[in-house]
Amino acid sequence: MADNYVLILFGNISAYNIASVLSGSGYKPICFTPHKSKEYPTPVAKFYKNSSHFHRIKYSNYNIQEDEFVDELIIFLKELSSPEPILTFMTSDIGLYFWMNNKEKLSPYMVIESTNFRTAFYKNEFFSQLKDKDIPFPVTYNSIEEVTSFPVIVKPAYKGYENDFNNIFGAKSKVIDNVNDLSSLKKLNIANLVFQEKIDFKEGNEYSWFGYRDENDNIISVTAKHRAKYPDKMGRITHTELVSEPDLKIAGEKIIRAINYNGIADIQFIFDEEQKTFKVIEMNPRIWCSHEILPMNGINLIKHRVNNHYRLNDNSYDRHGGFQELEKLSNTPLSKNWYSIMYFIGRFSLFFKLKQTEYYNLKSENLITRLKLKLFLVAKYIGYSINKVV
Repeated sequence: MADNYVLILFGNISAYNIASVLSGSGYKPICFTPHKSKEYPTPVAKFYKNSSHFHRIKYSNYNIQEDEFVDELIIFLKELSSPEPILTFMTSDIGLYFWMNNKEKLSPYMVIESTNFRTAFYKNEFFSQLKDKDIPFPVTYNSIEEVTSFPVIVKPAYKGYENDFNNIFGAKSKVIDNVNDLSSLKKLNIANLVFQEKIDFKEGNEYSWFGYRDENDNIISVTAKHRAKYPDKMGRITHTELVSEPDLKIAGEKIIRAINYNGIADIQFIFDEEQKTFKVIEMNPRIWCSHEILPMNGINLIKHRVNNHYRLNDNSYDRHGGFQELEKLSNTPLSKNWYSIMYFIGRFSLFFKLKQTEYYNLKSENLITRLKLKLFLVAKYIGYSINKVV
């Protein structure tokens, strides 16, 4: 039986999710990740060292933008002696940026699970592509000079190695209410920004289209509602529920076809109460944290994507997750919700009841790794709780 590896860059919570859903399938999840770098100052990957879900983990002490990091990755991949480029899942925007900057060097050894992701990665390109496609989205400005009305939301047009925006504001977006705010922002000289009209929406009126499109234009998708976020509705998703939204399902499929995207994706929408319509606000062309809600409900898009890549006929491999089966599941009411540990901050809920579902697959993990990751979740809860008080 051939060694069919699946490479994961880099070692965050999503990386564990990918490895765990491939467990027992015959594939060999391997992870290459920075150990000490400013991109991952406290990498959770160090707790995966003894995990039963990873075939192998390689820690690098170089920063992602250093040439030595790329060289070390190539050496690691060469050692595996794979007869073809290894299918690779990205777990962060920085990973996608890293690939685009090193594609020529790395393409003999690895291939990214998504194609044509560049359009989704660069927000200006993404919304430009949607202009003539009858897909609603907030009024978008590509520069400070173009902004003509307020309030607007400003955020990075893409996430590269140096995220000056986040370093300055400590957030992924900021509200600009007037010309004075805009002038102050201009003085900071932050490059590569995108501005969009601020649409007021209630917490719980933000949605996602989760789906996968293959090279034959087959699409499997579900829709989800973000019930809660931390620390507010502009923050991180902490509670997701799968819901039936036929119009949203159609919109998501229309978008990935419009930009000719193949792969797994999360397309995020808000519901504009005034216009009574869903408006797309961004797209993640990679695996995301709350993706866990899909395998929790039996929808294993990752395994399906890997099966499609290797097109295996070997009966020793797990073939669960065929298109027709997943399509049937995606059109069936699904009830398991996803909760981040941060959902319980300030709610005075006893999260030890295990309602939280980050690392939901720990039950199949070995005892040492299980204890490490449970302690990590407790530390995460305490750390964010302290930050909220401060």
